[in-house]
Amino acid sequence: MQEIRSKEEAEEKAKTKQQKLINRLKKMEEKMVVGSQAIEVAKKQQKELKKTQKALEKEAKKERELEEELKKKDSDFLNAQHKFNSIQEELEFKTKKLEKLWAEYNESQDALNTVSEDFDRERNDMYDTIYELTNQLKLKNMIIENFIPPEEFKKIEKVTVWNEEANDWVIMHPAKLK
Repeated sequence: MQEIRSKEEAEEKAKTKQQKLINRLKKMEEKMVVGSQAIEVAKKQQKELKKTQKALEKEAKKERELEEELKKKDSDFLNAQHKFNSIQEELEFKTKKLEKLWAEYNESQDALNTVSEDFDRERNDMYDTIYELTNQLKLKNMIIENFIPPEEFKKIEKVTVWNEEANDWVIMHPAKLK
């Protein structure tokens, strides 16, 4: 009778220990899921950075085109030759032409300044995003290094697989590992 009770107590202790280990494993799996979500967010942000970079390149190209157009108009103005009956007519014509070109120049400068400001703002946003992602990654690595025992981390690494289709980490069922 004593042996049965001691066996039952041993089984109860084993079940309790097993339950604690299962709970601990679940907590670790949750941490891995959170980590994979952070990786997913980082990848999305990286894609957004690439899109923004392409947009910035387009804006820079547009800026160059505007500068070329401005240079062309300046050269057209210098090349324009008209015959006038008096100096007064020539002065009035050139004054009107100069005012028109000056307005176009100011418009082009405003467009150039706007593009430049947008570029600077987006570049600063990208730097901020990179800084935030770097800090998040450092924090997550520090948490993993300091709070998850290395042997447990290796076990978790063994049961996780990257799924390209889902673009996420998948934790395999332990029964499938054997």
